[in-house]
Amino acid sequence: MAMYDIEAVKQADVNNIVKVAKDIGLDVKNNCARCFCPQNHQHGDRTPSLSFDQHSHSFRCWVCQDVHGADSS
Repeated sequence: MAMYDIEAVKQADVNNIVKVAKDIGLDVKNNCARCFCPQNHQHGDRTPSLSFDQHSHSFRCWVCQDVHGADSS
């Protein structure tokens, strides 16, 4: 999986975080995707651990401590 610019996702000026994720090429299903940083996972990110909350416009990897972000507005 290619590395993605997490800061670009955090700074995106859009009301739908899932749309942003899809626009940068993530395969989002049921508001989940594979992590930006699979190398941080013990065995890679075999199951999607990156989740998106459309209400708060935020994302979070449930394995990594440093992969998260929210709308700053």
